[in-house]
Amino acid sequence: TERAMRLLNTEPYQLPEPVSLIKENGFIEERIVDFPDFTVERIQMVKTISKEFRCEGNYHLLICVSGVAHLESESGKINELLPGPAFLLAAGTRSYRISNKVSETLIFLRAVPVKNTMGAQD
Repeated sequence: TERAMRLLNTEPYQLPEPVSLIKENGFIEERIVDFPDFTVERIQMVKTISKEFRCEGNYHLLICVSGVAHLESESGKINELLPGPAFLLAAGTRSYRISNKVSETLIFLRAVPVKNTMGAQD
């Protein structure tokens, strides 16, 4: 127990500064978390922006932070994502489209594993 207490880091966790990945025409994508197992991007879209995302063999976990996201699957089915609940896209999903049709600014988080979940090796 004493050894564990000596090794314990009692400093408050400091969030890293966001890393800008894309910033163009009303679309901003920033990496806000970069852990060994997964990354989290914060995505902001102004009204009328629509963007396709590819899963590339990984699941995607989406959480709407503000606004209303319209998630269109490959089959054309549309789900409305409201702030709060998480939406999981299976690793077998090839792509999906997120559109901001009604909000001044849509903000959502996308968590993606670093390693391929379909069994592929690096």
